[in-house]
Amino acid sequence: MAQYITVRALNRNANIRLAAQSVWQVSPKASSGNFTITVGGQTTGNLAFNASTSTIQTALEALSNVDPGDVVVTGGPGALNEATPYVLTFGGQYNDIAAPKVSGTDVSLAGSGHTVNVTQLSGPGVKLSTTVDTLVDLDNVVNRRALARHSAIGQFIVTSANNNDGGTALPANS
Repeated sequence: MAQYITVRALNRNANIRLAAQSVWQVSPKASSGNFTITVGGQTTGNLAFNASTSTIQTALEALSNVDPGDVVVTGGPGALNEATPYVLTFGGQYNDIAAPKVSGTDVSLAGSGHTVNVTQLSGPGVKLSTTVDTLVDLDNVVNRRALARHSAIGQFIVTSANNNDGGTALPANS
C-alpha cells in the first residue's frame, strides 16, 4: 500500500520539485442523483452520487484514454457535506507525466447546493501552497529526497495527523 502525507509550504518562495503523479479529488455534493467525470475530453456514463469506488474506477477505465491500471480510486462515497470525496490517483501510462485534466458534471444531482467539485491535489504544475495541502506519494524516491532536502531548511510542514515538521515524518531515503 502506498504511503502518503500532506504537506504545506511555509513561505511562497519554497520551490520544491516533486515527482509528477497526478492526484485529483472529485466531490459530488448531493443527497441523490447522478454525475459524470471527464478525463481529457472523454466522459463516463452517469454515476450515482454515492457510487462505490470500484464502480467509478471501472467507468474511468472504460474511457478510451484510460487503461486498466492507469487510475486508482479511493475515498467516497459522495455526500451532501462533501466529507467523503473520491480521490483519483493516476499511474500506469500517466506515471511521472501529467494526467489529462479531470472535471465533473452535475447531470441530475439533488440536495442543497448540489454540485461536483474537482480539485487537483498534486502533479506537474502543482506547486506547494502556503494555504492548501498537497498530497505527496512517499513511495516515490524523488519525492522523499526533495522533502528531505527542504525539511532541513524548514520550507514546509507535514499537515497530516501528527503535524510534525518535514524531517521527522519521512521514511528513510533510499
